[in-house]
Amino acid sequence: MSYTYKPDELEFKSPEDWESRGYAILDSLEIKCINKEVLSEHEKDFLCGAMNFPNPTWENLDACECCKNYKFKTLYLTYFQGLAGGRRYIKFSKDIRGPKVVLPEEAALDLQYLERKGLEWETTIKKTNHKEALLQEISKEARLNLKDFNNTQDVKNDIIRKGSRLYFYKKLGILLHSKYIYLVCLGIRETLDSNNNLIYLNGEVIEFTEYSLIHIIQRHFAQLAKQYNTGKTFHNKDFKPKILGKQLKEIIEKIDKSTLLLNKPIKKIGFNFLGKDYLVWTESKTKSIIGKGNVPYKRLQTFYPVEDISQLTVLKNNSDLVTITPELSVYIPAKNYNSI
Repeated sequence: MSYTYKPDELEFKSPEDWESRGYAILDSLEIKCINKEVLSEHEKDFLCGAMNFPNPTWENLDACECCKNYKFKTLYLTYFQGLAGGRRYIKFSKDIRGPKVVLPEEAALDLQYLERKGLEWETTIKKTNHKEALLQEISKEARLNLKDFNNTQDVKNDIIRKGSRLYFYKKLGILLHSKYIYLVCLGIRETLDSNNNLIYLNGEVIEFTEYSLIHIIQRHFAQLAKQYNTGKTFHNKDFKPKILGKQLKEIIEKIDKSTLLLNKPIKKIGFNFLGKDYLVWTESKTKSIIGKGNVPYKRLQTFYPVEDISQLTVLKNNSDLVTITPELSVYIPAKNYNSI
């Protein structure tokens, strides 16, 4: 996708930096928005979220194509912990440049909006042949999450009855969370270039794909907004979703440069970063390429901190931890560890 400003061009180091560039960028993006030109997700967020941008009503934002995603993300983050209503909600107000309590009438309209978006998204994720890879992957993940929710003991044992309001809001939470993750990943994808998508280890190329991004962000970066216990571990502040591909590339290629995993299998890559243990899983897959047919490749399957005691015990008992830098150490696996 081509866009006017790269994500890092929309970051400002000082008030002087903002004065020299910020207002001109806002003006140009506002013109593009009015002319219904395509904006990147970063440009949309910058334009709609800027303090000096006029504060339109949500109705106007909804009518403005470039502001729809911003509106959804903003309202989702405001209400996701209380979709049934009846809570005290806080919004950031541009008028007072700070937080404000949402009036009940406004909250009711916002929650109705989120319900509509959840139902629309349910129709979207039911489709199994999206042309866009990112949408295809998030749809599969969302359908799996709904299936997992329906298979929980609370639902199976009728503690949460299908058709009840409790069931509706739990399901709505899963749907809205899925849409939010999709929109977040649209922005993350804009920060990835072809160099960050390809990770080199032991002479092999590991591809960081849409599947990798959705799987990691959806399952391991979004604990707070989950509507049921997934049994998954979640990442801490040392890894940032927006630069995840770049961070993983840098770490794995430092491991590659050390040659400590040379001639070792790389299905499971264990390392310790800033005192915390992590696992990267890769998988051999095939993809169809025009003119070449089915081509084998290696995909980064998932990545997460190792917090489960039994999994951590297996990792430590079957590997030797060797230091590469003060921040990074790698687990050198014993023979057959990758089959465990």
